[in-house]
Amino acid sequence: MSTLGPVGRLGRYTATHFRVVLIAWLLIAVVLGFFAPRVETALSGADWETTGSQSVQARQLIDTNFRGLSSYGLMTVVYSPTRTATDPAFGAVVARVERTLRADGAVSAVVPPTTGVSISRDGHTAIVQAGAARDANAMVVAADRLKGKLSALSAAGVQVHLTGASGMWSDFNAANRSAMLKSEVISWPVTLLILLLAFGSLVAAGLPLMLTMVGLMAAAGSLFLATKVMPVSIWAMNFALMFALALGIDYALFVVSRFRGAFFGSKLSAEEATGVTMDTAGKAVLFSGVTVLISLSAVMLVPSPAFRSMSLGIMLAVLFVLAATLTLLPAVLAKLGPRVDKLALPWAHSGEHRSARFAAWGERLWKRPLAYGAIALAVLIGLAIPVTQLNTAMPSIKVVPASDSSRVGYNQAQAGFGPGATGPMQIVTPAAQATQAALITTRDSGIAAVLPTQASGGYALITAIPKQDPSNPAIGQTIDRLRAELPTGSVIGGAVAENHDLQAALAAKTPLVIGVVLGLGFLLLLIALQAPLLAAVGVLTNLLAVGAAFGVAKLVFQDGALHSLLGVPTPGVPRRLGTRVLLCDDLRHLDGLHRVPALQRQRALGPHPRPQTGDDRRPGPLRTRDLRRRRRHGRRVPHLRPLRTPPPQGDGDHPRRRRPPRRHADPAAATPRPAATDRQMGLVPAALGAPRAPRSHLRTRVRRWPTHEAHPGLDAFRAQVRVLTIKRTTLHLTDLEA
Repeated sequence: MSTLGPVGRLGRYTATHFRVVLIAWLLIAVVLGFFAPRVETALSGADWETTGSQSVQARQLIDTNFRGLSSYGLMTVVYSPTRTATDPAFGAVVARVERTLRADGAVSAVVPPTTGVSISRDGHTAIVQAGAARDANAMVVAADRLKGKLSALSAAGVQVHLTGASGMWSDFNAANRSAMLKSEVISWPVTLLILLLAFGSLVAAGLPLMLTMVGLMAAAGSLFLATKVMPVSIWAMNFALMFALALGIDYALFVVSRFRGAFFGSKLSAEEATGVTMDTAGKAVLFSGVTVLISLSAVMLVPSPAFRSMSLGIMLAVLFVLAATLTLLPAVLAKLGPRVDKLALPWAHSGEHRSARFAAWGERLWKRPLAYGAIALAVLIGLAIPVTQLNTAMPSIKVVPASDSSRVGYNQAQAGFGPGATGPMQIVTPAAQATQAALITTRDSGIAAVLPTQASGGYALITAIPKQDPSNPAIGQTIDRLRAELPTGSVIGGAVAENHDLQAALAAKTPLVIGVVLGLGFLLLLIALQAPLLAAVGVLTNLLAVGAAFGVAKLVFQDGALHSLLGVPTPGVPRRLGTRVLLCDDLRHLDGLHRVPALQRQRALGPHPRPQTGDDRRPGPLRTRDLRRRRRHGRRVPHLRPLRTPPPQGDGDHPRRRRPPRRHADPAAATPRPAATDRQMGLVPAALGAPRAPRSHLRTRVRRWPTHEAHPGLDAFRAQVRVLTIKRTTLHLTDLEA
């Protein structure tokens, strides 16, 4: 065990210091687990913006100079199909809405409905605006608090619905949280069943869940502490859960499978098997985890708090799961020992688990690598071709369920004021240039109406209603055109402008993020494998896999292929642009997770991974050139022959010629046979071509011993002679390896 590397020595230390490791992780779980339940209420639901963009500058100016009537101000729609704004019952509902809004501390000012501005032409729809007294995340929380109260004010055929950016993100986050809980209730039992089938025993199947729970609890507590320093998106927790479960399963699968091979295969002690396991599978897991962490850092290049906080959540989950895999898991495996296969399935065998079908599939691929590789390459390229026509966009009201208050009010506002009423552009310009800016805005072909100009603090606020729905791509063209024509110092804000700026930033940063991820992945693979060709192949396969994934996503979500079967709603709607960055990075992580150990195995096999006769690179008396391989029941079994037939077994001239027995009158006078040496007893095999000993004098039973590395390479080939019987003498040999 002195040849173990740093990771192997760490695994052996944790295996021999179970109490220390357990106490350390219990402290982490108790401290961070205390804050974990509070993370749901502390996470933010906004921050979908581009740091330093024009739209963010405009929002800050509006919040400071125009009573907070910016994009995250509250927008309440009062609608009645039978009554109008002049009806007393309608007016009473509007008055109660205004009182409710003024009573909340997150509201800085309330703007009542005005004829020609916030009351529709038919009088059936009115909009009550409330200024934001807090930041965007706090306004989403305020929307959570107020939407129920406002909906309860509906009476006498008059409906009240909170909408706008704050209301939309409030409903979207609630729907997302509900969907996540529902998916967890469904997925966890299914996951446990799959783990039970994969590991073969209930105890082994519980190890990935242990890693997931520990990593998720620690990550949730850390995210709560992070919210005290910076806003963290609610999506950070969602991605943290996904990665904690995925990495916990995969890391445990690698380590447990390797431990079974070392413990049951080589008959090592539990501590020694743990050290060997972590020196091989643990090293691959470490490189995989480092690859994930470094690749996630590329998402930090996107100048958006939401994306950066999501990356932070994933990194925390990966970090804690990786730490638990390198310390807690080996300690538990060493403590369990043979009990790792406790509570096994009836058809599962104890010990090292192998799959003859996958081995046969690997042999088939090995025989014709070019043919199968060409087929796989053609399939991946074919699936990736649709990516060239992928349409992406930022989230719109369509991501909110149709029955939610924000979407109902959104539709009512569009019906009363036009499709662009729910996405007004807010132009902030110096007061001296207000007239010129208003004239340019009015003349633009994409603008339907311009509201009266407001002036305050040396600035003028011009609200422009576009002709299109906020999700229409033409809105972005209108924003770019106005920014080029408006006077110097003018900035365009509003929710629609914030989405446009974030979309432009993501589109500009996506190639950089992909390039950094692939470049860092190549460097890490090069360090891990020290084989440039294998590292390049790994990066290329990753690129093809990501392209194929996006191609399938385009066919399903955008083109509507199989949408009825898969239950995908609204085919043809552009997918979120941020999904391209996150999915690319996620697939890169998961692909690298499985590619690192696979390529390490390929590098260990060398250019000719099949055992070659005559290669004597392995030290020791038993060499590969002394072995003859024969096929038995579809498996290759090593067969030993003695290096030299012991002289007492022949006549001295030829080993196959039996010496006639000596006849002695007195059996006691027979000369005793001298004791045979190890070499004479056949412990050292003969080279190929040496004569075979008589079957009656030498019977050898040899079986191939399954190794924990489980590959057919020459460097990993080992055979163990279990029982060697020479006449009536039985020798028990252990760990005679080549």
